[in-house]
Amino acid sequence: MTHDFALLCTAVTTVYSDVLKTEDEKKLLKKLISQCRAMNDTRVKVVHGQLFPADDGGWVSHRSRQNLKLENTFGMAALQEKQAQDGVGTFIGLQDLLSRFLYEDAATTTPAK
Repeated sequence: MTHDFALLCTAVTTVYSDVLKTEDEKKLLKKLISQCRAMNDTRVKVVHGQLFPADDGGWVSHRSRQNLKLENTFGMAALQEKQAQDGVGTFIGLQDLLSRFLYEDAATTTPAK
């Protein structure tokens, strides 16, 4: 079974917003998920668009499924490199935030008899 990445981002935000304890944690989750969505937007353009290599990093021409408008994104090499580097921090941030909840939950749960 496959699901749309944006839908999975919405599911994570909805579920964890209900269980995270502080507003700061909830704001951090929304920020991290927003970064994930931005990386996915770039991925969609690359995978479903047409890449035009050039000395300036090239560009991707992509037509949106939502409004069928053609969009050109320039400087793709630099954009992808930045998102790859930032993605490591985003992954670590999500892992840290969500594992705090999981470990706290496990520590407060009593084993079944």
